[in-house]
Amino acid sequence: RNNFVDNTFDVTTNSQDPSTKFEANYWSSYRGYDLDLDGTGDVPHAPVRLFAVIVERTPQAIVLMRSALVALLDAAERAMPSLTPALFVDPKPSMRTLT
Repeated sequence: RNNFVDNTFDVTTNSQDPSTKFEANYWSSYRGYDLDLDGTGDVPHAPVRLFAVIVERTPQAIVLMRSALVALLDAAERAMPSLTPALFVDPKPSMRTLT
């Protein structure tokens, strides 16, 4: 139950097996929806972006941060979520900031 607001990378990791669970956090980058209006997103949120994984492995790639290539990677990631680690998912993201 944390707020992740306007971060360049919400979460980054060099692990394939997370020791932290993500649940009921507010993510300003979340693009899901709440059809039943219960305050919880209906679509899980994957906070680890593919570009964050690339930068973790190749730090020099950070110079591409605001490039068209990164925008393309983000679009591909939304279309094919299997590109990012599946274990790093918030299954119940909050739709509002938490106090």
